Amino acid sequence: MDKTKHLPPVSCIVPMRNSSTTIIQTLDSINNQSYPVKEIIIVDNVSTDNSKGLVKQYQETSKIPITLIERTENKGVAASYNLGTRKATSEFVIFMHSDATLETKDEMTKLVEPLLNNPTVVATYSTIISPKEIWETYNFWQKCLFSQAVGKEKPGLNGKFMMVPGNWTGR
Repeated sequence: MDKTKHLPPVSCIVPMRNSSTTIIQTLDSINNQSYPVKEIIIVDNVSTDNSKGLVKQYQETSKIPITLIERTENKGVAASYNLGTRKATSEFVIFMHSDATLETKDEMTKLVEPLLNNPTVVATYSTIISPKEIWETYNFWQKCLFSQAVGKEKPGLNGKFMMVPGNWTGR
């Protein structure tokens, strides 16, 4: 028996701007999740590269329905999350950046479980992992921002991958 049939599906909101080098990996990692994803909503912030074309091509073979919203003005990540959430049709909404990937097929399950098991939880988040070899590739300001996390795993609402109940977002 498939346990996922009894779990509430999620909507995944992905803001995007000039993400042609990362968006396919992001979509693959969402499509490979064991947790049921009802829809992926991509909010494009006036990309000038081939990001939109790649998403449109991916839509044709995705096992999860993908909606691409093309903005005429770049309003940024937060406004994209708000717009995507208003369009979402699931009880739970997952926010994910277009340059983030999910390491295993169970990442969404780990993210959703606290909300299912405890009605007082209003948001969950991923663990930020900052290996030294990645940190060494950062520019000066990124190194300043992330210097205390090098070589450590820390919980954090970094915006790359987090979740809230849909009704909490004011839909």
